[in-house]
Amino acid sequence: MLSWRLWQTLIEPAYKSPIFKRIINERRPYGTEDTTLKIPRYMKIVILALTVLAIINSPYILLLLFQIPAIAIMLIVLTPLLLPYIIMIYGSFLVSKITTMVHKEKRQYTYDLLCASPDGALRSNWILATGIIHRGDWFYWVEALGHFMYRVGQVVLLIFAGFTLLVLLFSETPPYIESLQTLVNLSLVVGLYYSSLMQTFVLILLVGLYATSFDLSQRDSNVIGLLTYTILQILPYLIAVTLFLVLHTLIPNPHPAAAIGRDCIVLGSIYAIQELNIIFVWYQLTKRLNATTSIYTVGRIAPLHS
Repeated sequence: MLSWRLWQTLIEPAYKSPIFKRIINERRPYGTEDTTLKIPRYMKIVILALTVLAIINSPYILLLLFQIPAIAIMLIVLTPLLLPYIIMIYGSFLVSKITTMVHKEKRQYTYDLLCASPDGALRSNWILATGIIHRGDWFYWVEALGHFMYRVGQVVLLIFAGFTLLVLLFSETPPYIESLQTLVNLSLVVGLYYSSLMQTFVLILLVGLYATSFDLSQRDSNVIGLLTYTILQILPYLIAVTLFLVLHTLIPNPHPAAAIGRDCIVLGSIYAIQELNIIFVWYQLTKRLNATTSIYTVGRIAPLHS
């Protein structure tokens, strides 16, 4: 699988590469550091007074304030479960960061030097984009959290599979088809959870580099990158919904065995379409960067490692 091979180059980047070291250790120019927003003291007093007046006039606001801790706890619990979709949304920002960095290299007249390195244009661009993703420790924690949740899902899957097996063996009238359908759906969801996280990161790098492979301004590259990324992220889910509606129309009340096949087709299409998107963008990127066959052949992606 192309996405899996590229994912391996992302989680095990070329640490010894000078390009990777320079990108990951690059600091912001002086004067662009993030500054803390300072609120004047009188503004704090005005905000506090308005808050007290609002609570006096509408006591129900106080009840809403007591719900904030519960909402915060709920968000903390849901964040790991929704991690792939959070990364999908955050991916737009990462695509923009990659296009911005590549155009910065072009303005500094260092981009051609990177592409002329012994690694070649494709690998040099990939290392550059990987360095952007690895800035800070956030990617390490995201990958670790996603992997942990994937393992938790596997444990839950094994436990449910054990209960399903006990039902099949000891129940006189076991609902074996319904139990099997639930088990299959759970397996697909667990697999789709980690594959979505993996494919999203790979697509972010590919789209960001592809958008900068054209001789365009930074603004135009950002627009092309964001539009391409958004379309490719939405497309698998649109196709999955369409398949579900078509199959539901053709077979409104399917047999549980047929329902299992329908679920496999619908959920499996999300992974398959995204994989095809990655292959397509990868092929187009290699053409734009004039990469040789020995570099972009699927079996030769391993040399991307340092």
